[in-house]
Amino acid sequence: MKKHILASAAGISLILAASSASAQVYSPDFDGFVSGTDYFAGVSLYSYGYDADDGGNVYKALQYGQWGRVAPDADFIDVGGGDIQARANTDGKNNARLLGTFVDPTLFAAGSGTYNFSVDYTGADAGASWIYLYKATGVTTDGSNDLILDVANGGFGAFDPFYGTGAAQVTQLIAYNIADETQNEAYSVDFEYTAGDIIGIAFGSYNAAGTFDNVVIAVPEPSTYALLAGCFALTGVMVRRRR
Repeated sequence: MKKHILASAAGISLILAASSASAQVYSPDFDGFVSGTDYFAGVSLYSYGYDADDGGNVYKALQYGQWGRVAPDADFIDVGGGDIQARANTDGKNNARLLGTFVDPTLFAAGSGTYNFSVDYTGADAGASWIYLYKATGVTTDGSNDLILDVANGGFGAFDPFYGTGAAQVTQLIAYNIADETQNEAYSVDFEYTAGDIIGIAFGSYNAAGTFDNVVIAVPEPSTYALLAGCFALTGVMVRRRR
């Protein structure tokens, strides 16, 4: 009987591990980021998929999963032991600086539905820090229907880090102001996704040097817990029968 119970527990652990792994949609590993490949700097406006000079506004192209930032304030920095985290700004900089990316729609294999977005913030000095999540439709890469990421602004206020031109439609999903930039915070929120949407992620700071890490978009897992409950119930039945 003990062997049977142990085998059942092991099976439950394997189910949990497999379900957790398959639930993740997007989880960039900043620790392996390479400048010029995984992230770019030097301009304030990044567009999905193409470079352009639009009336003096230089758009630098970002492909899915690549990050854009403003140099030198926004950067991916080593906070010790090879742990690379995203820093949107530095102390004493009285302006809004951000870094962000576009997430590939094909990663959302489950299609439309509820997803969870989470990120860890490590506090530093006082200031203002924001977490943004946007979705976009009708985007092309020919310059007619643009998805633009703006990583520099005088302040936050009504500032939108993502916007569209032409027929591109951009909708804000999350604009979260971190209440205390000196404290660490684990932020997590569910959002509704429609298949085919491009998701935009951006982190911003004003006169603050806090860092962001452990970014994850995943399918919420109530089904996993229901499955585990069923497994425990089944194990209980089998134990009683063995008795």
